[in-house]
Amino acid sequence: MTLVPWTLYEHTGDLSVLRRAFEPMCRWAERVVDAAGPDLVWAGGHQYGDWLDPSAPPEDPAAAMTDRDLVATAYFYRSTRTVAEVAALLGAADHHRRYAELADRIGDAFRATFVSPRGRLTSDTQAAYSLAICFDLLDDAQRVHAGHRLADLVRRAGHTISTGFLGTPIVLDALTCTGHEAVAMRLMFQTEQPSWLYPVTAGATTVWERWDSLLPDGRVNPGEMTSFNHYALGAVADWMHRTLGGLTRTEPGWTRFTVRPPLWSGLDRASVRLDAPTGPIRAAWEIEGGKLSVDVQVPPGAVADLELPGRSQTLGPGRHRVSAPVPPPPRTPSRPTAREAIDDSSLCPTSSTGSAGTGPTGHRRTPRPPRGPTWTVPCPTSPAASDSRSRRGKRTSCGRSWKNLSADLHD
Repeated sequence: MTLVPWTLYEHTGDLSVLRRAFEPMCRWAERVVDAAGPDLVWAGGHQYGDWLDPSAPPEDPAAAMTDRDLVATAYFYRSTRTVAEVAALLGAADHHRRYAELADRIGDAFRATFVSPRGRLTSDTQAAYSLAICFDLLDDAQRVHAGHRLADLVRRAGHTISTGFLGTPIVLDALTCTGHEAVAMRLMFQTEQPSWLYPVTAGATTVWERWDSLLPDGRVNPGEMTSFNHYALGAVADWMHRTLGGLTRTEPGWTRFTVRPPLWSGLDRASVRLDAPTGPIRAAWEIEGGKLSVDVQVPPGAVADLELPGRSQTLGPGRHRVSAPVPPPPRTPSRPTAREAIDDSSLCPTSSTGSAGTGPTGHRRTPRPPRGPTWTVPCPTSPAASDSRSRRGKRTSCGRSWKNLSADLHD
């Protein structure tokens, strides 16, 4: 009721979409105010929550790990904040004032109910931290702690996914915007179940409704919600376009956009095309022989900001090809921390000792460029683990550490 019109406006720049939707948006916000009551925490009642996360049993797809009240209140905040922004765009000053103040109060209620002063959430899950980070529900210090905690939760799950319909579209954004790009890449390219690429290894050509619509033994999941062609978990494509493709919208209607190749990604090329209201937009980048080459197509009436290592430039309509030297990669630490080693698939490949939900079940690795010397990553049950740093030696499997990382990856 609130987010779809806003998203349409962002991508089209058409204010008439918001004018037509504004009254229903306000009515929806007021309905949730009534449901939440004076404490502004939307609790109880029928809620889908983080629908179909990997822990949900076949017979109860809403039985997710994340507290449904936390999810509902986070979206209460986001919807109300969106209504305030729409009111400002439409010049409805009284509505803007009311909903901006209301959103501030909802944010305060969310933090008082679900967030510790340091930034730990009452639902210690990937989805909860992703919502709090991406919806801007935390102060700066809490956001830093939440980003670290989210990264640790992904590591403890063996870089497998633990989110449902609401956490999945934003978990990679939450990781990358808090500085955990390596964790995001391992999660994106994971092939063990549950993951985005597990269905590919099972022969899928479409995105499934469940992470395990087809079980590892070849049986179809017995739950009612078991489609083999369903968009929700495929929402990660938005992150792929913006982050790996490097194409992000700067102004509504794509009249201005940014092209920023992700040199940190470990990829050597990517391309993306968008049919924007102003015309086709294309961005492609490639690294070869120490040189970065970028192709950008800017439609009439639009402007692109190209961000390259050490410089940026503005591009007008037309086709552009720009090159720049690739800066040397950051120096590999001679003694990486346990977290750094776990995030590097060349040092810590996935193991065959885990099980779905607690660790990986195979040996496929995330594609990454060659790294420095090989290190043994100590399992938390070994004497070396107390140092929290790896020791030089022969490469070994990290399988035992996946299942008991709490000794190292604690709060």
